[in-house]
Amino acid sequence: MKGFRIREIRKFILLLFLLLTMHQLAVAQSVESIEIIETSDAKVEQLAVKSNLLVDGAMVPNIGLEIVFVNQWSVNMNWYFAWWKNNSKHRYWQVYAGEVELRKWLGKRAKRFSLEGHHLGAYFMGGTYDFEWGYKGYRSNFSYNVGLAYGYGVKIAKSLYLDFGLGVGFIGGTYKKYIPEGNHYCVVKEKRRRYFGPSKAEISLVWAFGDLFLNKQKGGIYEIDVY
Repeated sequence: MKGFRIREIRKFILLLFLLLTMHQLAVAQSVESIEIIETSDAKVEQLAVKSNLLVDGAMVPNIGLEIVFVNQWSVNMNWYFAWWKNNSKHRYWQVYAGEVELRKWLGKRAKRFSLEGHHLGAYFMGGTYDFEWGYKGYRSNFSYNVGLAYGYGVKIAKSLYLDFGLGVGFIGGTYKKYIPEGNHYCVVKEKRRRYFGPSKAEISLVWAFGDLFLNKQKGGIYEIDVY
C-alpha cells in the first residue's frame, strides 16, 4: 500500500513538471519583442522671434523669425520696413527688404542649449531703398547683399536672448542720385554699386517660444506577454 502511494506521488510530480515545462514553452513562443528605435516626429527644436536693435535705432522697424532644428542648424529670416516721408521738406527714409540666413551652431554650449553659443552663417538680403535728406537723394529699385557671418548668442532672462553678429560680404545693385527741381526730381547720375567688406551688423533681442522637441522615444527592447 505504501509502495503504491509513493508511485502515485512520483507520477503526480512528473506530470506537474511536464505541465509546467509545456506552459513555459508556450509562453516563450507567445512573447513578442518590440524594438522601439529612437526617433522624433518633430524636427524643429525651437522657434524664436527677434528684432535687430541696431537697425531699429536707425529708424527701420524690423522683425525676424528663427527656426532651430535638432541638428544644431537654424534658418533665420528677417523683414525690414520703413516708409517715413515728408514731401514738403523733401525728406524720405524708406527701406523695403528681406533677408534669409542659414546658420550652424557650434561648440558644447550650443549642443546643450538652443540659441546660445557660437554660430556661423551664410546670408542673402535683397530690397529697395529711397533716402533723401537735405535736397539730395539716393534711390535703388533693387540692391542685394550676400556674405558670411559670425555670431554669438547669450541668454539674458527666461526665454530672452541677445544675439551678436557681424557679416562680411558683397553688396551689389544699381542706384540713382537725384535732386528735387520744383515738383519733379532730376537724376544726376546712375551708378552700379560694387562693394566688398563688412556688410552686416547685428545686436538682436530674441524671444524664444520654448522647447518644441516633443514625442521623443528612447530606444530599447520591450517584451510583452501575450496569452
